Amino acid sequence: MKQNSNKTCERVAVRALPAWIFIDAVRYCIGRQSYQVGVTTEWVCANWKHLPEYSQLIIKQDIEEAFERDDRMRADENCSSHYYPLGQDMDRKRWENVRALWRANE
Repeated sequence: MKQNSNKTCERVAVRALPAWIFIDAVRYCIGRQSYQVGVTTEWVCANWKHLPEYSQLIIKQDIEEAFERDDRMRADENCSSHYYPLGQDMDRKRWENVRALWRANE
């Protein structure tokens, strides 16, 4: 049997999936510190222009709110450095890539 060599971030038939699945995937990964952040953020970047507009709006809102919380915690000397709302520095960098999708158009 031939093995599938497609990357996980390649575009799929977005219209064939329910809109909530995109929102749930992002919400699941915000704050996580695992490989799943990379997989999900790459997929979102590759498929952003194909997502329904209302999914984009909700994802944008969720990510912007997470950045606000993350910025506050990172600036607060009394907060633990073991948990940030966007994960560790490498995870935050992945979310910055997603955020750039709409920041470039503002």
